[in-house]
Amino acid sequence: MRSHQKYSMEKLQQAIEAYSTGSISSIEAAKFYSVPESTIRNHKRRPSMSIGSGRPFLLQKNDEDHLVQLLLDLEKTDFRLTKKKVMKIAQDYVQTLKQKTQTLGRHWFQNFMFRNKNKIKFIKEQKLERSRKDGFTETVRIGWFETIFNVLQEHNLFDKPGQIYNVDECGFNDDTERELVLVPSDTKVKYEENGGTGKSFTTAIIGVNAKGDILPPLTVYAAKSVNHQWTEGGPPRSTYQCSKNGWINDDIFGFWFLNVFVAETSSLARPVLLVLDGHQCHFTIQIIEAAKQHNIIILCLPPHCTHGLQPLDLVTFG
Repeated sequence: MRSHQKYSMEKLQQAIEAYSTGSISSIEAAKFYSVPESTIRNHKRRPSMSIGSGRPFLLQKNDEDHLVQLLLDLEKTDFRLTKKKVMKIAQDYVQTLKQKTQTLGRHWFQNFMFRNKNKIKFIKEQKLERSRKDGFTETVRIGWFETIFNVLQEHNLFDKPGQIYNVDECGFNDDTERELVLVPSDTKVKYEENGGTGKSFTTAIIGVNAKGDILPPLTVYAAKSVNHQWTEGGPPRSTYQCSKNGWINDDIFGFWFLNVFVAETSSLARPVLLVLDGHQCHFTIQIIEAAKQHNIIILCLPPHCTHGLQPLDLVTFG
């Protein structure tokens, strides 16, 4: 990490004044006051520059503190925050504030972690036995139910099933079963009467609560725009989106969270608990901020265990 000289604002002001009056040269002022010579000359050449002690930070302190708190809140959901994911979240946050594309470099990230070393840090994960890492074990199951028990107890949600939600995505393509059919012995090929190409993928985002209420689904088609024919006959208040491959992305899940989940649960008492898996699209700055604003608790399922713990996987999609 590149080191920077540290000096007080008072020393900088004295160095600028001494050089500006001509009593000493910029080199002499730099040595005497321990302020970079280029900084002294820049301030003389541009008197309107604000006087500070070093180069400005990309984020104001209150904005950086808010980012740290967002990361801490996200870690509480059991979402796995790798360096790559933290960098993406930080970059999204900065771009949201600056309203322009902003690439964060390695030096910024290192300095950000150093400035906030008393609040956050990276630690290396401990190795697990292969059977524990790859499988849905009793240890994982007990740990999950202890976590959700504590959340329900802390927020007094045990007797409020209408405020406990699970969301998941269900994907399917247009490939049909292609059953065996009887044909004359000289027939080589028989095509389905109503069959797809097997290449078109569609995703449905489904949300339900423990009371049995089902949110209007959001359907994602693999297309550039939604064909109005695809929306005919759907459940009331259903929404439709498109992506290149028919999968969800940050924008689509953010749309669902704000325009379906938040909107449909707005009349419920708070807090509302939302249980979901660790897909990266589920944890963006937009969603974290909106969850805090609307008093929504997000709880992330343990990795590689949705087949045994995700309510929608076990009941609805199963």
